[in-house]
Amino acid sequence: MKIGSPIDPYKAGNLADLRASRKGAEDTGPSSVAPNVPSVQSRLASSGVNEARLEAIKAAIRNGELKVNAEVVADRLLKSVLEMLGRKH
Repeated sequence: MKIGSPIDPYKAGNLADLRASRKGAEDTGPSSVAPNVPSVQSRLASSGVNEARLEAIKAAIRNGELKVNAEVVADRLLKSVLEMLGRKH
């Protein structure tokens, strides 16, 4: 699973850019987020998300019934890191 591009806070300028982006995010309240909800919902609908499966997972989390296979999670995390580093596994 890849989420965006990694930010190295130790490189010149990155920390300042990160702080500026977070400051902008802090200024948004619930009223400014609400108008974006329909666009997020439409993007999810068009992304092929299985809503029934998503709801089943949410219910399992709420009920404490979700079983996580740590070995699979670790394998996929390592695979993702190797892909980001440009290496084959």
